[in-house]
Amino acid sequence: MKNILIGAVLLVLAGTTYAAPVIYTSQALYLADLASLGYPTISEGFEDDAVWDASRSPSSVDSTTSQGLIWKSNYTKSTTGTLGGSVVDGTYGFFSNPHGNATDGSFECEPDENNFNDPCWQYDGWIVESAEGETLYGIGGWFTSTGSGAKVTFLLDGVNVNEARDGDFVSFDWNFVGVIDEAGFSTVEILELRGADYDQALIWGDAFTIGVSAVPVPDFDADGVADQIDNCTDVQNSDQQDTDSDGYGNICDGDLNNDGSTNTLDLNLYKLAHRSAIGDANYNVDADFNWDGVINTLDLNIYKGLHRKPPGPSCCAP
Repeated sequence: MKNILIGAVLLVLAGTTYAAPVIYTSQALYLADLASLGYPTISEGFEDDAVWDASRSPSSVDSTTSQGLIWKSNYTKSTTGTLGGSVVDGTYGFFSNPHGNATDGSFECEPDENNFNDPCWQYDGWIVESAEGETLYGIGGWFTSTGSGAKVTFLLDGVNVNEARDGDFVSFDWNFVGVIDEAGFSTVEILELRGADYDQALIWGDAFTIGVSAVPVPDFDADGVADQIDNCTDVQNSDQQDTDSDGYGNICDGDLNNDGSTNTLDLNLYKLAHRSAIGDANYNVDADFNWDGVINTLDLNIYKGLHRKPPGPSCCAP
């Protein structure tokens, strides 16, 4: 099996000439080239239950967004991260559910080798795209197949980088296949080329590495402040106000006496400050949860959600 298969055309975009997309069957070469080109990478192994649990087999979902990427089937709206079996890393892999056009017997036909769109081809696979429209530069992962073997190709923004159906099959064992395109792309369809009616070739994938223009920064509450520096990771507070400097932002910190819990003692402190404003003798800046200079019903409603809960969560509390 060749380690690198290079297409025969050049892409010319925006006046700049780029080398043709390069297909890899060596993970080491793929990762080395991504690094030499300076692309940050995202690794996806489908192990995060918080993200993938709803799609575990036999369940399926329309799509799953993980680390700024959308994963979905290329055949129907169903897609799934699969349970168990022998995978490359961890417990889970990925496959389309149902598998492509894998309905043996519905066509009862032999596909035309020269017609890429012949419906007798089954085209098992899935689609990966950026959730925020960022440019992707490479995708590679490990694949396994059923039947007599499969042929994996990539459609980058709809352009097939390796249409030939012979050679470079993915067998029962796990095999690496990847592609780098220095011109960039926004959507990639991972496509099995060889499977046909009465001769299925189904694919599963695991342990992907994706080259991106920028690695998405986790921001759980979508307030524009990265989780790693957010003093209220579950509640939006782009202002990051923390008037008592305890590592918890005001909006998620009802612990006004800083004893580690939010209870009746804190409620009493809040009551003393209610209906006050900056400049008033009873104004308590720590009880101004929304940081608008007035302690009123808005702050009371915030406090109600904090009562009997510890402050936070926060990235930065000691």
